[in-house]
Amino acid sequence: MHRTEQTTNPNQDPAPNQARQALPCIAFLLSVVRKLLAYGQHLDTILPAQAASPRFPTFADGFGTFDVKLIIARIQRGILTAMMLEKFLLARQAQNRDIKPKPQEGPAQPEDVAKHEIKLPAPRDPSMPRDERHGHTAAEIDHPNNFYIPALKEIEAHVRCTPVGQLIAEILLDLGITVVHCDDQTWDEISQAMDYFGANLLRYDGVRAHRRDTFAREQDRRRSTRDTDGRDRPQEAIRELVGCLVGEPPPNRHANAA
Repeated sequence: MHRTEQTTNPNQDPAPNQARQALPCIAFLLSVVRKLLAYGQHLDTILPAQAASPRFPTFADGFGTFDVKLIIARIQRGILTAMMLEKFLLARQAQNRDIKPKPQEGPAQPEDVAKHEIKLPAPRDPSMPRDERHGHTAAEIDHPNNFYIPALKEIEAHVRCTPVGQLIAEILLDLGITVVHCDDQTWDEISQAMDYFGANLLRYDGVRAHRRDTFAREQDRRRSTRDTDGRDRPQEAIRELVGCLVGEPPPNRHANAA
């Protein structure tokens, strides 16, 4: 997918309802982002009080660690990114500028292979640092020592120049969200948002695989938690711990409605 033209002013007011209805992709993406944002903000209010729960390992698996401080920091970064992405989408909505999905590639034909040019990069100088976006492994990207929360201007710049699907993938990782954290419809929507709007799925899958491995090793060292999540049905355990899945109203909304 070509990079979206993210040159709008995020402080502009939303467009009238008529304009919003003409932007199906913006409406779809806003719905996904707002579900992620609501879930992240809810997590921010209930942690770390739930860290002692026997259900916590099932929840923490999405983060790849039991470290509550790191989990909370990642959640807060995910919330900031989701808030900035929502502002960006509203700014495009205000200008009546929808976002086109990435066309899905069909199967390659022999003639496509024959005319495809192979361009080999020059050998990398081992003394030169690797590119941050393309050269680092999933393990390096997700290592706690490489974690930081950027300034708002940095987040805004990142949102402007990054495909929306990739931003959603990054928010998922920061909020520790996997398929078991979502209701079925919401996970389908998230998957479509990543598939059609430019997510780097290889990078996302690499980080998820690294987290599963590191979490399993950390869990082996914590004898008291080795088997707790194995007895759980993951979605039931997460709903019991958090109060909701992604896509479900947080429990405090029910209280406010009452």
